[in-house]
Amino acid sequence: MYAEFRKLAVEDANAGYRYGIESLFRFYSYGLEKRFRPQLYKEFQDEVVADIKRGYTFGLEKFQALLNFSKTLTQLEIVPFLAKELTKFNRVA
Repeated sequence: MYAEFRKLAVEDANAGYRYGIESLFRFYSYGLEKRFRPQLYKEFQDEVVADIKRGYTFGLEKFQALLNFSKTLTQLEIVPFLAKELTKFNRVA
């Protein structure tokens, strides 16, 4: 079910429809805070990078929220492109 939803959300995002991808980002952010799964964390980062390249920051906002508000997740590895975007985003926000 998750794989199909992710696929459809990405297809819609590539076509300019945001509802599905924004729901997917909420799922990642809140879900990983409750129960961390390394593969989902990797996929979250992958989708945030893709979303930034599409010209949007909603995924970045949700990724930043996960990093800022999670009390149990510390010292997570962040892909270099995303780390750089977070630095720029933090200056703006």
